[in-house]
Amino acid sequence: MSILSGALESDGMSRYRVPRSQQRVETCVSNSRFITTSAPVFTVKEARSFIRAIRSEMPDATHHVYAFKIGYGPSVTEGMSDDGEPSGTSGPPTLAHLRGADIGDTVIVTTRYLGSTKLVRADWFRFMGRLRRRFSKCLRPKKKRRD
Repeated sequence: MSILSGALESDGMSRYRVPRSQQRVETCVSNSRFITTSAPVFTVKEARSFIRAIRSEMPDATHHVYAFKIGYGPSVTEGMSDDGEPSGTSGPPTLAHLRGADIGDTVIVTTRYLGSTKLVRADWFRFMGRLRRRFSKCLRPKKKRRD
């Protein structure tokens, strides 16, 4: 089995994927600008600090939607926020992306600058699909040994 999928290795230790470094992708949907930044984080404190740093970097943005996943396998701490977007339309899909990407120790913050057109739920999900494809292309995972 692949060590990138978190399978057991010959030494009996489990390995899983984490981002190598901070990544950023940008896209526009319905005149709204989205900037998604991801990074490796190893504690909830680091994740919250990263989220605060992004908010400070782009204080005039309309929203800073986030999700994080600390750990891997049965020992995981997760968090998310829609940050003012319609309930359930942004934080949960972002967290679902982290779960589906089979990675750990990661935070994703999607910063939105509201355009002239409000997004409806279908627009948000279309954007999330685009984001997942772009994020997956720039994610360069490395292996980490689970303690």
